[in-house]
Amino acid sequence: MSEIGRSQPTKSLLILTTSCFLFWVLLIVPAWLVADLRGIVGLSVAAAMCLLPGVIALGCKSWLAADSQSAFVLIASGLRLGIVLAGALAAKSLWPAFGFKEFFVWLVLFYLFVLAIETWLTVRRAV
Repeated sequence: MSEIGRSQPTKSLLILTTSCFLFWVLLIVPAWLVADLRGIVGLSVAAAMCLLPGVIALGCKSWLAADSQSAFVLIASGLRLGIVLAGALAAKSLWPAFGFKEFFVWLVLFYLFVLAIETWLTVRRAV
């Protein structure tokens, strides 16, 4: 693998992580206004839960063959859905007081945001 091929996954991971951090910063004030400190905690947990499968999927992308785009999309979608769903169920059972405005609204927003960034990174690499 060439030096350019090795740096591409690192660049994608850096873009994904930086984008998530900036989105988290953007949502801190609304989270505070909606649910005080609980909103910020829920936002942070949602960000971590959605970022983890994206990092794993993009990290594993370099192991797949270049022509296995559909396999990557299927694996990444299943991984993302499984980790976020399991995390949401675990969070709700561990912290039952965290409801829609403290956690689930931020989870949905981060899920869609990370999905969009990961899709853009995947399509950008394929073109």
